Parts: sequence; structure tokens; C-alpha cells
Amino acid sequence: MKFFCDRKKISGGADVRGSLNPLEAEHPAGLEAPRLARTEGDVVVTMHSQQHQHRALGARFAALIGLCLLPLIVSANDILGTNIGVVATDAGVVQVPCNLVGTGPLRYPPKARRYKYIGQVIVKFGLDQQGRVTDPYVAASEPPGVFERAALQHIKSYKYQPPLLDGSPTHIDEVAIKLVFDPNARR
Repeated sequence: MKFFCDRKKISGGADVRGSLNPLEAEHPAGLEAPRLARTEGDVVVTMHSQQHQHRALGARFAALIGLCLLPLIVSANDILGTNIGVVATDAGVVQVPCNLVGTGPLRYPPKARRYKYIGQVIVKFGLDQQGRVTDPYVAASEPPGVFERAALQHIKSYKYQPPLLDGSPTHIDEVAIKLVFDPNARR
């Protein structure tokens, strides 16, 4: 077994002579604790096995990866996109930003994929005060009769943050979305 030496300064002038494992508290459970070689004044010389070095490195790497991925999984309300919706008020028609926070997969119709059809669909819909899609309908489609069902299914899966008008939740009368279907596009 290979060993590596470390030198650590003792904080507060603690006396570690006579202790079987003075540095045990510094290491997480399940890791092989370092062995005390000797003390030299206020410096502790420890020896670590190669196995201990690899476990400690693995634990540090896992913690680093966890911290990097944390922002991706912490919030379910990450904004995926912002659309502009309109609402009719006493003062007239007002534009309200609508923040998309959730969506299902956009399914490409199998027959359209087989024949490599490319197309687009414009879908209009409203939003209730909780941010759910209401009354979606196809406003335009090219080519007609190919992508409408897939587009409506996809739009029905949308979830928005509750839309706000002057700081209070409101319904949205109309939002328009253009969906592009291309079998060669990367998703």
C-alpha cells in the first residue's frame, strides 16, 4: 500500500500527542482516516493511503458536480420562454408578458416524418389566472391537415406562470404561437 505525507498546522495549539486518531473529525464517515506519523512543534505530519486519496477526490468531485447541477433542478419555475398575450380592459387592449415554465414534448406525426414533410402551425389560445391554456385553436397551418393535431396536443401541455396585470393575476384573452415542424431539425 502506498502512503502520502501531509503536513497540517495545528489550530489553537492543541496537543495531539497520545491521541489515536486526532484528525478523524476532519474526514467524512466511511473514509479511511489518516494515520498520525508524528508532531513537529505546531505541525502534524499525517500519512494517507492512496485509497483514502481517491475516495476523498471522488467525494469532492461529486460535491462539485452536485453544486453545478443544483441550479438546473432546484426550481420548477424556470422560464422556458416569454410570449406576449393580450387582454381587453376598460382602458383598451393591454399586452401582458406570459412566462412559459413547462411543456410536454412536441411529437412529430409518423406519416409526416416518413414523407419528410416540413411545415408550420400557428395556434392561438387563452390563459386562465393560474397560467393554464384555455380554448386552443389552429389559426393557420401549412401544409393543411398534417400537423394540426400534434400542434394542439403540444400547446395543451403548456404551463405558464400566473399572468400578472398591475401586480394581480389575470386571464389572458389571446396568445399566438408558431410551431415549426422539420424532421431534420435538432430538438
